Amino acid sequence: MFHELSYANEKLHNALHSLVGGGSVQDRLFGAFMSFHPLQDRDFKDPEMLTRWQEIYSRLTVIKDGDPAEGAVKNTLNRMSDEDAENLAGDILELAYMVKEVVSKTN
Repeated sequence: MFHELSYANEKLHNALHSLVGGGSVQDRLFGAFMSFHPLQDRDFKDPEMLTRWQEIYSRLTVIKDGDPAEGAVKNTLNRMSDEDAENLAGDILELAYMVKEVVSKTN
């Protein structure tokens, strides 16, 4: 599973750097999204990780009818409360730790 998760590990690791930077939590989530947006379902073979990934991605793209120039993620984050944004950031952190744990065990 290491080789399957190494790409996800790299992208999520990069996303964590965005989550601890400056700016609003929504801005930091957008930076994190820009780091991990290339990930796809096939990058998560473990069912629990896949479910968490799908939930995170879904929560970042809820608003489909906003400003087309902004896109679904920006529109969603613009309407997201700080509390929801903080919870989402925590979920990204948990997924990153899950992936890192598996990758670390195989090294």
